[in-house]
Amino acid sequence: MSRFSEGQLALTEEKLRALQFNKATPADNDAKSDNLIKRKYLFAINFALTNKDKEIAPYIALSEVYDANIKYLDTINNALTPKVAKSKYGKMLSEYIAKRKKAE
Repeated sequence: MSRFSEGQLALTEEKLRALQFNKATPADNDAKSDNLIKRKYLFAINFALTNKDKEIAPYIALSEVYDANIKYLDTINNALTPKVAKSKYGKMLSEYIAKRKKAE
């Protein structure tokens, strides 16, 4: 996740430097930022699905991609092993998904 944070910081720095010197920000800056966010979400979702038998999977879903599309969170939740689903973060993920579905 640090490489995504570093990438986002670099894009923010580029934008701030352009503002500081009254220059236009590069046109592709927003596109790069959106692409970086998409890659971060896909990486986190893939990591959670790959490690579905470890307690880190629901934690990653709750901490990194909590605002992702509900179908992705539901996929992660359904892929969890029974042991992980009964863990602290497994229960929290199930409750969070239920609340989001109720709100929508």
